[in-house]
Amino acid sequence: MNTPQTLYSQTPFQIFIKNFLAGFAKGLGTVTLYFITIFLSYQYLIKPKLGNITEFLDLYKTSMESIKQLQTVPSQTKQPNLDINDLLDQFQLLQPPQ
Repeated sequence: MNTPQTLYSQTPFQIFIKNFLAGFAKGLGTVTLYFITIFLSYQYLIKPKLGNITEFLDLYKTSMESIKQLQTVPSQTKQPNLDINDLLDQFQLLQPPQ
């Protein structure tokens, strides 16, 4: 007949394997739940808000590109007195006088 195995009748290796598999399954479930939570929060909370800030990100990108171009221009063609209002007019942040 089969005798029921208790904690006291098992070898230490059997106890270790069972506890290791239980801990691994718990950790895997936690990581899976974490990724599902991150995915759902991105889809329903972050992604809809990205549409509102993309215009600012595009403006930032164009301004950084123009600053890089100003830095790479040879020194004799640089304007010695660069006016910030001219730059703001270029990026349409400041309304031109009417």
